[in-house]
Amino acid sequence: MKKINLFLVILIISSKLLSIEVDNIFQKDNFYYQMNSFMGTDYFPGREYKSTNYFDRHAFYAGWNYSIQKNTDFWFDLTFNDKFYEKEILLNKTGITYHKNNFSFSYKIDRLKYGAKSKIYNIQVRDRFYDFGVIENYRYNGVEVLYSKENIQFLTTLAANDFNSVIGNLAVGYSNDNFNTQFYYLLVGRNEEYNVRNHSFGIETFFNFSNISIYQSSVYQYLPTYSKGDKIKSLLEISYSPAQLFAFGTNMFTEIFNDDDIFNWQSQTYCNFNFENFENYLLYRINRSDEFTTDYTNREYSYLCLYKFTNSLLMGINYSYFTPDFDINYHQFGFQIEFNYEKNI
Repeated sequence: MKKINLFLVILIISSKLLSIEVDNIFQKDNFYYQMNSFMGTDYFPGREYKSTNYFDRHAFYAGWNYSIQKNTDFWFDLTFNDKFYEKEILLNKTGITYHKNNFSFSYKIDRLKYGAKSKIYNIQVRDRFYDFGVIENYRYNGVEVLYSKENIQFLTTLAANDFNSVIGNLAVGYSNDNFNTQFYYLLVGRNEEYNVRNHSFGIETFFNFSNISIYQSSVYQYLPTYSKGDKIKSLLEISYSPAQLFAFGTNMFTEIFNDDDIFNWQSQTYCNFNFENFENYLLYRINRSDEFTTDYTNREYSYLCLYKFTNSLLMGINYSYFTPDFDINYHQFGFQIEFNYEKNI
């Protein structure tokens, strides 16, 4: 709460220095609110003790985008953190950008994410990869310079945080109405997974044509001091919508360690069919890992049914059945709500 109070004080002081009327700040440009939640319970029919286990997951964001001057934009975004029985409001991201010709100069607190545009991982809020960068995912504070001309973009980011130390990103991209791609180099002082210096060389591409969409994100992580050697991570996803009320797709996410010959992978397939205000999803996931002494495979079967009350609000039930190799089979029953509201003022 102290962080929020300090942020509001800084915002008010800045508004006075820039001759901005505080009462009018939240009436400019854009307001957005997102609250997507899953609340449910795991049920283990074979257990004599603690046969049920409550589980929830939330994705909450609310914020404003607005212009201070014609060529200067400012924004902030709030989220929350679970703290025992309370939700602690936190500043998720903020920044200010100055535009000059084809350049945009920014200072921001944000999250750098690659591999976060998967459609399949963002169907179920309870999914551990929901709204998450499965290829690269780092929080940072720093400066960013973007050059855009026609369909070409060049991006440079120099940033840091307390854990990862320095974070540097160089990227070049191309985009049009149906296709965009980006090549990047990422330097991280301390990798979040292995606590070693990380050099990443990656590519991310999205292609959308007619009823077919293809998304891929891949990276080669050079980890010079890590015992298991370098790592390759890749996500490939294909979706097809032959009709307005029907769609299906599949993806494959892999992790490969060079020196230890370790290969972890998971694949998820979905089928979506809609009628009237109901959205229905059937999903199947399989994941396998040989990173440990004994290989293991997990399977998951899910059904999600959502009712569309408005264009912004969907609510429904989520059922899953899990068959892990090294545990008993179990069920998960839950309730999912999606509320996404945005208004341009």
